[in-house]
Amino acid sequence: MGYRRALVVLVLALTTGLGATTVASTHAGASTRAHRVSAVGEKKKRSKKKAKGKQLTTQPDACTLVTQDDAAAILGEPVERTGAGGVDCNYLGSTSHLGAVTVVARLLQGSGNVKFAKQQLAQLAGAKPVKGIGDAAVEVLAPGGPGEIEAVARNVEFHLTVRKATPGNAPQVADLDAGAFEALARKAIARL
Repeated sequence: MGYRRALVVLVLALTTGLGATTVASTHAGASTRAHRVSAVGEKKKRSKKKAKGKQLTTQPDACTLVTQDDAAAILGEPVERTGAGGVDCNYLGSTSHLGAVTVVARLLQGSGNVKFAKQQLAQLAGAKPVKGIGDAAVEVLAPGGPGEIEAVARNVEFHLTVRKATPGNAPQVADLDAGAFEALARKAIARL
């Protein structure tokens, strides 16, 4: 009877996120193994929380995440900023008028919205997961088309689209360097 009660208390503690101290104080007969299991789970939760970083309380300005210099570097041509900034920011290639960079950074309120945004990333058709960009990220990079990275970092939904143009009098959409594209996304998210 005592073993069954200790097991129920342990299961409840693990599923509700209660710590080892609660397990011990609820039932003194709980096994040492149960304490270790619960304590390990607690450590994992704490380290995950630290890795995510501090949640933002104000809307980030998308134009500070990807600057005009960043946009010019990825496109390989001078750019002009169009729009006022805030949630989204757009840069247009001033030579080709075809190259463009679009950045969207939207503050998500509440952990439910962050969780939902991460689930949406996993369901984007044709997207491949990318490691090291925010908490979760996917990328769509097709030859002869624009590149897109969608990510969630802390409590911000981040979207980066780059359309590079070939040089010359009749510019076409050019292929992007995946490494440089991903590096730009990492750099932008690090500025949050």
